[in-house]
Amino acid sequence: MNRILFTLMTLAWLIPLSGQVRTLTWSVGDVQVACGTPRQICYPITVAIDDPSDSPALATSTIRFYYDAGYLSNLNVANVQNGYTISGLNQSNDVFGDVFNFTGGGGRYVQFNLLSNDNNLIGLSTLPVRIADFCFTVEPTATFPLCAPIVFDNNHCGAGQGIDADDGYQDNNAGIVGLIYFNGVTNNAILVDDEVINYLWTANPAFDCNLDMLTDNVGMTVGTDCIEDVCNANIGLVKTSVLDSDNGIITYTYTVTNTGPATLYDIEVTEEGGTFSGSGAPPTPVYLSGGADLDGDGDAFDLSPGAVLVFTATYTISQIDIDAGSVTNQALGAGFLLGSPDPVTDLSDESSPLDGEDDPTETPIPQTPDLGLIKMSSYDAVTGVITYTYTATNTGNVTLDDITVTEQAIDFTGTGTLPVPTYVSGGADLDGDGDALDLAPGTSMVFTATYTVTQADIDAGGVSNQALGTGTDPNDMPVTDESDDDSNVEDDPTETPVQQTPDLGLIKMSSYDAVTGVITYTYTATNTGNVTLDDIT
Repeated sequence: MNRILFTLMTLAWLIPLSGQVRTLTWSVGDVQVACGTPRQICYPITVAIDDPSDSPALATSTIRFYYDAGYLSNLNVANVQNGYTISGLNQSNDVFGDVFNFTGGGGRYVQFNLLSNDNNLIGLSTLPVRIADFCFTVEPTATFPLCAPIVFDNNHCGAGQGIDADDGYQDNNAGIVGLIYFNGVTNNAILVDDEVINYLWTANPAFDCNLDMLTDNVGMTVGTDCIEDVCNANIGLVKTSVLDSDNGIITYTYTVTNTGPATLYDIEVTEEGGTFSGSGAPPTPVYLSGGADLDGDGDAFDLSPGAVLVFTATYTISQIDIDAGSVTNQALGAGFLLGSPDPVTDLSDESSPLDGEDDPTETPIPQTPDLGLIKMSSYDAVTGVITYTYTATNTGNVTLDDITVTEQAIDFTGTGTLPVPTYVSGGADLDGDGDALDLAPGTSMVFTATYTVTQADIDAGGVSNQALGTGTDPNDMPVTDESDDDSNVEDDPTETPVQQTPDLGLIKMSSYDAVTGVITYTYTATNTGNVTLDDIT
């Protein structure tokens, strides 16, 4: 509807010709809060036009509004664009705060003229254009959310109009009355319709144009225009983990909680690569549940105060991780205040979302270092040489370094020189020290040794001995196993039988002495076997 312009100074305009009526749409943009002591809050005032033909520009206009003087003070009309100026700023103290439901108490009525700069006009389009900011100091007594602490009453009671036609607050006193220029002609200001689309006051049906009757609460402010306590915005991230040892997979659960009083948008959870101890790529959290699409951008990653959002990720552990005994990592949770490019963040903790609790999540990986040694032997009866083959196998789940195999003298029954195992094959240089004597889980390496039996060994019927395999686990602790002759889980000495062939040969010879008549017998007993024969008779 057209408005009757009441200004603080003399203005001149022409009533537009039929068909030229335009509508200006005024609104409050994204409110800016400067945290500090005291806090500052600025309400950007924007304007758009329904029909941008004929190059419309904003001319001198009159602006009126109310604000909650109990919570806001020190009004400053700041950031006035294009060299426009403010004229006749006037404030009326303690008016109608009860009518507007101002939480802080008394209301204050503001009116001023926005004077155009004809040398640098503010062009109008269908998109909102910022005109100026209404900036205030927020009183320490203000409570949040701060709902509609400023109010526009953009309707008024025109002459002879009743409530059905007009539900404004002040007779002939519209909230904003705008004028425009066409095509840069600044001596012809055109009166237009004005509408304010937010921070409005809604009247009760009992309302009429008689100010004397407004002693009771007959209206209300639009409660959606609320400013949250963004200065104390906070977010908490708890990251837990579960290891599936059978499949070698760690499953992470990230629980994001809005622990502050302000809504947070576009929640993100990312792994902090600098704290990730795993040998593979850091896990990538993906959305699981919770949250809501509060900003209407088609996701569910927004959190109202106290709300929770859950992400999840998996990581497949490597042998390096098992050798390390754990995977340690930390995630970063981030959310954004509406209109702010700076995130509200929290480093994850493994149990608490509270500030100061920012411990990385450590996932222990059970280590079972184990070594098996099988010692086998074969005897060559022709050469009298026993050949030993030692097979060392990593039967645990961690890498074993610097594998050695030694014969244990205490268990050696041979009478000759103790055999010395030497490397034959297998293993790899996993620790980078230039040898090949390291074993990954499930792998084996082979050593060999020889021993020449002695007569004492043959007489004993064999040689029994046992070797010791030794390696070092990732914690520099020794891992050992005494050899078995056929199993990695047993520890029996290796018995090498030497076949005994006891045999005795006796040759009896005689000679006759005819002179004496004596026959002399010679008996030659020979050990024709391979064992010593005692007590020959």
